Amino acid sequence: LLLISGFEISSSSHKVASFLLWVRRIMSDGYYSCKKTDDICEDVCGQDGSRAAKAFSRVRCVLRGLDFKTYIIFLTIVPIFILGVYLHGQKLTYFLRPLWESPPKPFQTLPHYYHSNASMETLCSLHGWTHRESPRRVFDAVLFSNEVDMLTIRWKELFPYVTQFVVLESNSTFTGLPKPLVFAANRDKFKFVEPRLTYGNIGGRFKRGENPFVEEAYQRIALDQLIGLAGIQEDDLLIMSDVDEIPSAHTINLLRWCDGYPPVLHLQLKNYLYSFEYYLDNKSWRASVHRFPKTRGIKIIIFSDIYLYSEALLFPSFLLWVRRIMSDGYYSCKKTDDICEDVCGQDGSRAAKAFSRVRCVLRGLDFKTYIIFLTIVPIFILGVYLHGQKLTYFLRPLWESPPKPFQTLPHYYHHNASMETLCSLHGWTHRESPRRVFDAVLFSNEVDMLTIRWKELYPYVTQFVVLESNSTFTGLPKPLVFAANRDKFDFVEPRLTYGNIGGRFKRGENPFVEEAYQRIALDQLIGLAGIQEDDLLIMSDVDEIPSAHTINLLRWCDGKKKLKCSPWT
Repeated sequence: LLLISGFEISSSSHKVASFLLWVRRIMSDGYYSCKKTDDICEDVCGQDGSRAAKAFSRVRCVLRGLDFKTYIIFLTIVPIFILGVYLHGQKLTYFLRPLWESPPKPFQTLPHYYHSNASMETLCSLHGWTHRESPRRVFDAVLFSNEVDMLTIRWKELFPYVTQFVVLESNSTFTGLPKPLVFAANRDKFKFVEPRLTYGNIGGRFKRGENPFVEEAYQRIALDQLIGLAGIQEDDLLIMSDVDEIPSAHTINLLRWCDGYPPVLHLQLKNYLYSFEYYLDNKSWRASVHRFPKTRGIKIIIFSDIYLYSEALLFPSFLLWVRRIMSDGYYSCKKTDDICEDVCGQDGSRAAKAFSRVRCVLRGLDFKTYIIFLTIVPIFILGVYLHGQKLTYFLRPLWESPPKPFQTLPHYYHHNASMETLCSLHGWTHRESPRRVFDAVLFSNEVDMLTIRWKELYPYVTQFVVLESNSTFTGLPKPLVFAANRDKFDFVEPRLTYGNIGGRFKRGENPFVEEAYQRIALDQLIGLAGIQEDDLLIMSDVDEIPSAHTINLLRWCDGKKKLKCSPWT
């Protein structure tokens, strides 16, 4: 078990090469055009005929092996599945988005140089750009919802350099829900930008259930028209970002005074969690600056030669959530319709309130929805019971929370530097003698990979510990590959501790149970290898190969930083 607390990771110390395993398996296994499912299919597999005929034969082959119960479940689930996809296809694609969405094309990152005492001419030169005789005009355009405080922060930051502030709001959210015109009601709070303000509002279309991107596109087209009314001209700068994606003022000032950068720059965001004291990451990139004229109409991003200007923004969207939580509080009951007015506001136990809310929802359903509900729920429960483990793996990207952030330690190395110097660079102390090192692995069948690993680590490892089993983690039998190829590892034989363990062969059991069983045996084998207090133990998969110089550094260094104390302490 790994307890995620205070993890530290040393960067650039691993070489991961597991792809070699897959390449080798694909090359050795080849491709089979027909696989038998049982003896009942012997008259189907191997038949000659067209591709369509073979495909149909395989379907008959599979169906012939099903019992009556499976037929009933199949004929019930498939129509319901098709109906569900038809009615809720959009929600389903959103739900599975982590599985099908491909990452964007990599950016060409432009470094950002800035110092408060540097002249603008110097800063332009550092970026490889030319200095202008006069600055460009800047237009800041936003679609506004209800972020009054955030918009105040944004405009206070950008006020010295923005020529015109353009804001559009609607009386509808992107999802088609009505909302008040918040900016219009709070316009007096923005008197400091009134001389430079172009404001517009647009009526919503109020089509609930429609794709939210349609409503967003409708509002962005109106925003484009409002930008034109604000008086934007060719070569002016246009900032396009959400309200909480705030460019740094000095970044906008730099882009005003320089020539030579691409016509569209995406700005790298610094994300903060809870407050500006807690930096999270810089992975957001959607905010952008355009040299007008830009692509008119719907906000479209084409991934070809996109430039990312690094560390150019603040991204404090957390403030919205904090403010909403503080202002809205917690509502123990929310009405879904007038039919629920006798339910909301009831006193009683937590369980009674929960049951009342269920009755409130069911009371508003029609007969067709009841039938679908009463059909799907039992099938869903049965499916979860039979295939719960597979379902959790399939949905793992949705429910798995990210690990606690690592404390990353920089890794300094040069082959000519002494070990004492390297320890000092890391803030560590140099030992008089190196530690012993034990390398422990669970082995499956990666003979070539283990050879590479041990050749890399051989100069610095005291004892190599390897355990293999005649079972995979999923309960399938396998040969003892290391034992059959032990002669290939003669070069480590004097330092080798080897063991094998019989598998439990429980197919369908959670693979982590078998893995834990084998790891407990590996722990015992490490003890038999003679490990002692203060020795180093490398724990990683076979294809996760630490660099030799990293292990050597850890042998010779102690982690206690040198303390500089004054004479009176």
